[in-house]
Amino acid sequence: MTIKFKWSVSVLAIILIFASSKFLIGHSQQVDNISDQELSLNWQIKDYSDFGYDQHGDETQITVHDNGNAQIAVYHAETPYISYYNKETEEWEIVDSSFWEHGAPEILFARDGVFLAKITGMANIISSYDGIEWHNAGFSRNARNAMATGAYDVQQGVGVVSWWYNQSPIYYSSDSLTERTEWTLATGTEESPIPIFRYLTAHKGSFVGYYAPY
Repeated sequence: MTIKFKWSVSVLAIILIFASSKFLIGHSQQVDNISDQELSLNWQIKDYSDFGYDQHGDETQITVHDNGNAQIAVYHAETPYISYYNKETEEWEIVDSSFWEHGAPEILFARDGVFLAKITGMANIISSYDGIEWHNAGFSRNARNAMATGAYDVQQGVGVVSWWYNQSPIYYSSDSLTERTEWTLATGTEESPIPIFRYLTAHKGSFVGYYAPY
C-alpha cells in the first residue's frame, strides 16, 4: 500500500490540561425542580486509591485517557503504570503488562477505539483497543530523539507517529496494530517538507496536526 503525504499549513488551537494528585470527576445530574432541559454537574474528588494505585515517593502525575470505548489512567511513577476502568464493577483496576517493565508509558493517541503509546526512550509503538491487552505494533527504524505524538485513522487503517528529528519526522503503517512490523519513513518534497509535529489527530480522512518550526 502506497501512501502519499501532502501537508498544508493552518492555524490550530491546542488545549493543555495539567494533572495533579487530585482529580475532579464531573457527572451530569438532572435537577427535579427545574426544566428537564437543564442539567447540573456533581463533582467528586478522586485520589490514588480511586485509580487503583498506591502513592510512590513524590510522584503526583496521573493522566486519564478515553478512546471512546475504554478509559485508562497512567501513573507516572513505577510499574504497574496503567489502570483501566472496569465498566461492570465501576472500579479502576491495575493492568499488568510486561511492556512497561522496559520503561514508562506515554499515551500518544486516544480516540476512535484505539490507544497508541510509546515506551519512554524506545522506538516501539505500543497499541491497545481496550486498555487491558497491549500489543507491540511495530518500530521506527533509525528514528532519533523522542517520539512526540501519533494518530490513527480507523476508516483507512493507517497509523502515523512523529519524531522530534527533522530528518525522520513521520513514520506510517497500514499493518495490523496487533503485529510487530516496521513502520515506513514518510518522505516529503522541497516544496512541501514534512514538519515535526507536537500534536496529531485523524479527521475525515486526513491527519491534522500542530507543528513546531525548526
